[in-house]
Amino acid sequence: LEKLRELEAAGNYEEADTWFQDHLQNKKRPDSYQYLGWLQVEYLASPLKTTHRELDLKTGLATSHHTLEDGTEITQKVLASMPDDVIVLRISANKPIDLRVSMDGATVVDGDLVKRAAASGDNATQYEGRVRVLADGQTTQREQGLDIGEGRDVTIFVSAATNYDRKQAGEMLPEGWNLKA
Repeated sequence: LEKLRELEAAGNYEEADTWFQDHLQNKKRPDSYQYLGWLQVEYLASPLKTTHRELDLKTGLATSHHTLEDGTEITQKVLASMPDDVIVLRISANKPIDLRVSMDGATVVDGDLVKRAAASGDNATQYEGRVRVLADGQTTQREQGLDIGEGRDVTIFVSAATNYDRKQAGEMLPEGWNLKA
């Protein structure tokens, strides 16, 4: 796993994916999962000075504490909720910050980042991913992302849905399946 951590820390995400598949998945791609996309949270602020990460195995809460060179302190907390089918990223800062939220392949629809696609092949599974941002700062929509200005508290919800019917193997759900995302 150390090589994977090094690649990700250097921002070489595609190389990290390839390394993961080659070395940890024995070059097999799981058919049960489809790539949704990279969620990008870019802080438009002072350069990073320090980072501390922790994972609470009892609650599943992953926390990152970032200190910027200008003294800004940012805390990120990430939780995945299976019952709610959502991943939540909560960002808080000791003073207002600017940030940009985007996901590759997504466009802004009704204020959310939305990505719609399908796996390859006949009767391929379709999927939709949705990213919703709630912020106390000013939110500006761009074609492929959202800019948050002067925010101190930002919550990002990531959800996805497919038209695959888990109760009837090989069957697809009727129209409206994507409303779950």
